[in-house]
Amino acid sequence: MFPSRSTAWDDVKLWLPKHKCIICGVEVEFTQVGVHYQTTHPDYDQWGNHWKRLSWLLLMSDVALVVLDAFFIRSVIPYSQDIVLAYLLGSMLVIIFTLVSKQRAFREAWQKAHFQQFASRLTMLPDVI
Repeated sequence: MFPSRSTAWDDVKLWLPKHKCIICGVEVEFTQVGVHYQTTHPDYDQWGNHWKRLSWLLLMSDVALVVLDAFFIRSVIPYSQDIVLAYLLGSMLVIIFTLVSKQRAFREAWQKAHFQQFASRLTMLPDVI
């Protein structure tokens, strides 16, 4: 009988991008991603906070190495820019490999735990055949 009242927030929700959870695959509103990880995957959220700190530390050490190389090391060691570049590339590869492997481990653990719950529910169902 009455038309539904849409608020401005409802209109904003229409164009906000969705985020697919990398652990369980559920689509979450972009503004609720942090809440989803805190409530549904608290271990991953704690590891993510630890990971952010380590990443910033590594990034700052990389910047310090580049600055040190630009002002001092190049004058002392020839071809130091190649060494620094190899170190930077190696550190980025280590970061990416660690991130991907840890995310995969969290995803597999979540799937294993939830598959066992699903399988136990299936065994409780009566056979219809």
